[in-house]
Amino acid sequence: MKNTEPSIAFKLNIAEVNNTTNILSQNSIRNFRQTTLGLDVETIDKNFLCIPTVDAAIEVMHYILGHLDSEKAIVSSMKSKELKHSLMQRLIYNYSYESYKNHELLKKYEINKNAGFFEYKLDSEYMDGIPDKIIPITPDTLTKIQVMCSAFQCSILNRHDETAKEIFKYIITETNLYFNNFAEETEQYIKCAEYILPVLKLIEPESQLKIIQALVPYIKFSLDLSVKFYDLLIKINNFEGAKALLEELTPH
Repeated sequence: MKNTEPSIAFKLNIAEVNNTTNILSQNSIRNFRQTTLGLDVETIDKNFLCIPTVDAAIEVMHYILGHLDSEKAIVSSMKSKELKHSLMQRLIYNYSYESYKNHELLKKYEINKNAGFFEYKLDSEYMDGIPDKIIPITPDTLTKIQVMCSAFQCSILNRHDETAKEIFKYIITETNLYFNNFAEETEQYIKCAEYILPVLKLIEPESQLKIIQALVPYIKFSLDLSVKFYDLLIKINNFEGAKALLEELTPH
């Protein structure tokens, strides 16, 4: 049985938030980089073709390739090589060559297209030929939000803050679109809020508070999620906001 109770407008000034100059919290980012053991590479890789923008896809690829080359990787060298080539070919096939051919992060791979054939260099080895045909994926809005939240974290760990800012704008814009036009069930609202919570932890307190306030009518349907947002408000010393969230949870 569907639960369609929270048919509520997402009340957030998107332009105001997106135009915030210093949207990222450098203190939170510094702590995130120091304490994060790593992202879920398997899930991120699985959802790679759902990433809607090429810059975000490149950030994800950069992070995964770096992970596979690090001591954190727990796969064999053969499996690592297979994953790297699969990722490179998915990038080549899924995005326009013109959109990435001059990208700074891809220069060392020497990706080149000639008469429909591609070649690239990976781990000092040159590969050529047309990549395996991949069936294009058209993800729904919630999936796009999910993968872009992962891309945001990748760009932060890659130390590419400017790209992270652009990805954040995409996330907030799509979240507004999703809540106001597509989400109809309580579970959908909760899932979307769960995806963006890690992102909110890394932005400056004022914008963080505005977004949380807009989310309150939705997150109150999940006690576990409400507690997580409550803890976030306490962490930024917003006791009034935390109190307001508690009041929303209290039966009237």
